[in-house]
Amino acid sequence: MRKHIRDVTGIPEGTSHCVTCKLLKNNLDFHWYAPPEGEARTRVNGSCRVCRSKLGKETEKLKKKVVPYSPKPIWEKPCEACLRPVYERQSDIPEGVDGTYSFNFDHEHGTEDFRGWICTPCNTGFGLLGDTVETIEFRLKYLKRAKLNLNESQKKYHENINRLDKFYN
Repeated sequence: MRKHIRDVTGIPEGTSHCVTCKLLKNNLDFHWYAPPEGEARTRVNGSCRVCRSKLGKETEKLKKKVVPYSPKPIWEKPCEACLRPVYERQSDIPEGVDGTYSFNFDHEHGTEDFRGWICTPCNTGFGLLGDTVETIEFRLKYLKRAKLNLNESQKKYHENINRLDKFYN
């Protein structure tokens, strides 16, 4: 049996932190998307290959327990997070419909807490935000400060714009 040889061309030299184990690892320890000829590679996930494997096994084990009691919803049912109708593929969303695509099995990693069936954009978004109530609340506070122009970078911007306005007027 021939062993598959992994194509590592285009993977940048260096290191990255795994979002799961928090360790600094070689970039070769992560999954990288191999795009069409000539395009730069991008990292597929923030977790290293070892953690992705563990997370995948954890998810599959939990799915066997949960899915008999809470199967994947039928297409066009709403996502439980954004309430938009979910279609099998992005290309299946009808013209003029504010829909989304592909149901994902959402659960809290490291536990057996099934949270629900949500669409791919919501699942990805929650993951990028940190996937916990605390990290999402932290980012919500940022947005609330931004509405009031209270973030430090906004304050600097407005101070400088006001100075320029006074200078030119």
